[in-house]
Amino acid sequence: MISYDIHDQSDLFSEQEQDKINPFEWNSKITGFGKILKKGGFDVVIGNPPYGAFLDEIEKEYIKKTYKSYKYKFDSYLYFIEKAIRLAKGGGYISFITPELWLTLENCVNLRRFVSTQTGFAKLKVFGENVFSSAVVNTIVFILRQKRSTKYLIVETKDDSWKILSTVWKNNELLSIDYRLKPKIATVINKIKEGSLPLVYFGKAIQGITAYDRYSGQNPILIKKRAYHFNNKKDETCGKWLQGRDINRYSVSWSGEWLSYGPWLAAPREYIYFKGPRLLYREIPGKDLRIQATFVNDVLFYGHSITPFKMFEDKSISIKYLLGITNSKIISWYGRFILPNFGKKTFPKLNPQDIKELPIPNIDMNID
Repeated sequence: MISYDIHDQSDLFSEQEQDKINPFEWNSKITGFGKILKKGGFDVVIGNPPYGAFLDEIEKEYIKKTYKSYKYKFDSYLYFIEKAIRLAKGGGYISFITPELWLTLENCVNLRRFVSTQTGFAKLKVFGENVFSSAVVNTIVFILRQKRSTKYLIVETKDDSWKILSTVWKNNELLSIDYRLKPKIATVINKIKEGSLPLVYFGKAIQGITAYDRYSGQNPILIKKRAYHFNNKKDETCGKWLQGRDINRYSVSWSGEWLSYGPWLAAPREYIYFKGPRLLYREIPGKDLRIQATFVNDVLFYGHSITPFKMFEDKSISIKYLLGITNSKIISWYGRFILPNFGKKTFPKLNPQDIKELPIPNIDMNID
């Protein structure tokens, strides 16, 4: 991942650090693969790149400057993919075993763009979880062809196989490669998209309160004691505090905890999102991956496990109509395919960005 070009980046690496790293010189005809690279590269590049590797600040700066696929994420396996593509010759094959997350996560869009412009995505083998005893991630093996276009992406699982038109993922804004979109499923998904508007068109969803954060300058002892949470209403700054488990479909409960709300919190957010008519979405989905949302009107406070949604004042549509749509089975089904975090088998979540993308039927509410 780190190459001989660190010798040209003295602003990042001292001579001592360069000697310690001792990078491999790919282009050397004696110690490297200079003859092969001069002819265009390798016929085949295969590997099991490391992921979750620790990178120090200097290495992160090197990645930012060197790799086109960088976008706010420093997982090492992503940059091994780009490096492998660069090492393969035209028509050559690249095959890695990696987590599947890079196929759909928003901050991996630059890598997918690099893959789409430099290669053809030929085949994807899906193994699921428990491939490695030390890591619980959905695992894939993929095959790319350098400088070649492919009409179809062939997807294989243990029990099935199918083809996905390459245009399906190349034509969406984030270039998301959702291998679960079999042709019949894709037809339904596209029909929903064509006849709907995203929830963000009707209002705004934000992240809940960050009550404590050492980076905001709060005292570590204060954080450890959760000094702004109480078991009774201490004073007029206190309001009821909800946790994610308090939100269910069309109902809300309360554990009895209170929060002292004010500028002393690490990130209190705007007060408007904690009063008046609004929808509350639970971060962790319910049984069978169902969206859990409810309507509230009271003053209530909550953290990251709950996302509030407030309608724009100029929208005439009923907020409870939006609640009914987003709580429906079809929208939860849609979310499992389209929303990267919600569709994960391990630790699925519904975050504010996902909520903004929930589809609402584009109908004329003025028709009698």
